[in-house]
Amino acid sequence: MVYNSLPVRKGALLLVLLLLFLVVFSLILQSVKGKIGRDFTRGLPRVSDPVVTTGPSVAQEKVTRSLFVPYWTVSNAQIDTSGYDTVIYFGITPTLEGIDENEMGYKKLALFQQHVRSSDRLLTLRMLDRETNLAILKSKDAQEAIIEETIILAKDYGFSGVVLDLELSALPFDSLLRQVTEFSSNFSQSIKENDLSFAMTLYGDTFYRLRPFDVKALEKNVPSFLIMAYDFHKAAGNPGPNFPLSGKDTYGYDYQTMLTSFLQYIPPAKLGIIYGMYGYDWEINSSGKAVTSAKARSYQEIEKNIIARCSELECKREKDMQSTEMKITYTDTENKKHVIWFEDQESVKKKEALAKKMGIGTFSFWAYSYF
Repeated sequence: MVYNSLPVRKGALLLVLLLLFLVVFSLILQSVKGKIGRDFTRGLPRVSDPVVTTGPSVAQEKVTRSLFVPYWTVSNAQIDTSGYDTVIYFGITPTLEGIDENEMGYKKLALFQQHVRSSDRLLTLRMLDRETNLAILKSKDAQEAIIEETIILAKDYGFSGVVLDLELSALPFDSLLRQVTEFSSNFSQSIKENDLSFAMTLYGDTFYRLRPFDVKALEKNVPSFLIMAYDFHKAAGNPGPNFPLSGKDTYGYDYQTMLTSFLQYIPPAKLGIIYGMYGYDWEINSSGKAVTSAKARSYQEIEKNIIARCSELECKREKDMQSTEMKITYTDTENKKHVIWFEDQESVKKKEALAKKMGIGTFSFWAYSYF
């Protein structure tokens, strides 16, 4: 019998080629992972535990307060903005062709002007749609049209400045970071040339969740920032505080760390904090996990529909010591369990006190009719 070794040699060769392919693929994968990792962390600070300085050189003496007024709360009634230095209209929204004139925020500009008597009023450009925002950031023509039309509207309706609310969830690759920085910087420069003020909102969890904003680069050209210190726990996630004062070990991040993160790149005089006077209402299971996405409830709504009916709903109220926020558990009329976390005046005071010690004295509230 003659033994044929050819199939054996072929099989060995295929095995060697397969092993070689796996080695090369592994090297390529490691290279790609390294590139992604570098893109994620480039320009982002190391977030350390906060060191709070309480000396007189840091303490903030002058305090200013502003109130956001969403377009959907504007009606024929006079809007009471007493107690606030600035009123911020929220606002108008863009398309690739410029400002959307068919949208209600635009249509209510005149009504807002008529019913808000504050001398210092700011106009917000609401950029909330992810796909539209990405398209605008790639188009210089769209950006120029949006900037020009926003300035015209601000002047026509008596606004003293503009707030850019560019909200974007995306991987922070270099190209996108540059687009955001260039658009924001060009916007800021055009606003300055027209003798208007300019501010930009940033997520409170910008550093924690690696948002596509190069804070160090933005600080060079943007004169002021408003940090959204709310919505840390999301409606689509599991229950937790709106934005915990402390409790980094429990929640992964907190307000104290957030302030330290931003102050590494932005001086306190250029920082303002926005507090969200609302909370999320989650339906939960026996383990306390969310069953469905939460419903947003304003502070007023919580007081009226939950706290005022506490005995009927078998609710339990407790102040969480770490977050300083209020937590309410209750049972609805269909015998379903719920939990609500929300910001109140007491929790805001404690957060303000810490911010003042760190030199920050500008505070805003989201929003009119919520509290």
